Amino acid sequence: MSFSRSKSRWFYVVLVAIMLASLLAACGSTKKEEVVEDKAPPLLPRLTVQLAEDGSPTVAGIPVATLAGMFGQQVAVSPDTVQQFTSADIQNLEAVITKEGIFLFENGEPLPYLALDDESRGNLGGLVEKFGLVDATNAKRLQWAVDNIVSRLGVPVVVKFPVAAGEEEAPLREEGVLPRVHPEDAAAEAGERSMVMYADVEAASDGSLTVGGLSLKNLEDSLKTAGFAADLSGASLDPALLATLAAADVQHLQIETEPDGLYLYMDGKSLPRVAWDKLRLDNAVEMYGRLDPSSPYLPIADLMLPGVQPADIELLLLLPKLADLEEITPRSFQ
Repeated sequence: MSFSRSKSRWFYVVLVAIMLASLLAACGSTKKEEVVEDKAPPLLPRLTVQLAEDGSPTVAGIPVATLAGMFGQQVAVSPDTVQQFTSADIQNLEAVITKEGIFLFENGEPLPYLALDDESRGNLGGLVEKFGLVDATNAKRLQWAVDNIVSRLGVPVVVKFPVAAGEEEAPLREEGVLPRVHPEDAAAEAGERSMVMYADVEAASDGSLTVGGLSLKNLEDSLKTAGFAADLSGASLDPALLATLAAADVQHLQIETEPDGLYLYMDGKSLPRVAWDKLRLDNAVEMYGRLDPSSPYLPIADLMLPGVQPADIELLLLLPKLADLEEITPRSFQ
């Protein structure tokens, strides 16, 4: 599937802007930075988007609608969404895009983030092409931009929401600092591994699942016989999602939990993972509680949170195939 013209224009505008900013940053400083743990890599100046109460965004005082209109785009956020964030005292969200991933912050506090390594970063272009998000040519351009621009200079983007009356303005992430998740520290926090589960899960084209050769209905009956009340009737996958994966010739997905995050693999290839530690998990649940204090899932999140880090879970999700393909061997977990 190819880009539409409007999407193509946006792609080139963003790419040229990043390249120009990279050249300016390179010309402005020749001093070598000392490598310090958790020190921010070279970052472009923050791009700050201010949202008004009606959801209209501005950048440097210029309405984004003015710029977007030149490319036939409409850019706005629902006023209800803005009000929800304002009521939850979420004053700013920041994403810092670097070669290590997309770091996320709320009111200056770190959240779980998408982490990249050399393998998963090198798979990005092929991944977006595989799912038809861009064509082959633009996939190569995207991979080039990641390898040659984002891998050298970070891009911080801040979205600011209106501040409720009487509230003090929340800080942003500290300049020059980009806290990472450190596997050894996360492992020390987690302690002994618990909630061990290794399972092969097979999905049918209608979204129904079998675990270890047992249908979820049989599994539910077995749990009830053992004295555990369980309702697994709603546990299924979206058939449309499965069809999309099958059309992309995806054979299996693998999920592995570690104290430092959630590791994901598709047909044995490393995907961006979710990096976490105790602080980030606590911040995420606390933020979710402010956004939706009446959510029925909040007590479940509070209950399960202490068990997330020490959990030792390895799942292999086998997907239905639309055609005869050469079988891909799943990745071996360490």
